[in-house]
Amino acid sequence: MSQKIKWLVVSLVFILGLFFSSKPVSAMPLGTLLYRTSWRNNAYGYTSKDLFVIGQKGLITDIYSGHVGIYIGHENGVDYVAEALPSGLVKTQAKYFLNTRAGEKLIGAKIPKILLKNSAKMWWLWPGA
Repeated sequence: MSQKIKWLVVSLVFILGLFFSSKPVSAMPLGTLLYRTSWRNNAYGYTSKDLFVIGQKGLITDIYSGHVGIYIGHENGVDYVAEALPSGLVKTQAKYFLNTRAGEKLIGAKIPKILLKNSAKMWWLWPGA
């Protein structure tokens, strides 16, 4: 066999070995905390000095609290985030966590240092926590 054919066969075997030995990888590990701004890119201490805005007649019109969600994994190929809303704890598709039309922006994410699975419960430990 010529040198070119040997090199081609070795390269092909190597590439096929990489292809068949690969495993699916998630870009975001379970338990990642996601932080975002409130509507119109406002978040107290981040872009706004005010936690809330008082309108006419002394009523609170806007609250710039920001928002936090936790990545809980995927089901049937769809990624989900758990978030606490006024209606309770809600499981939301990750693609709807940010409402870009309302001007919400991702502030950042905190990836867990270690993830412990203990029976049916999951415990997350973040660095610096």
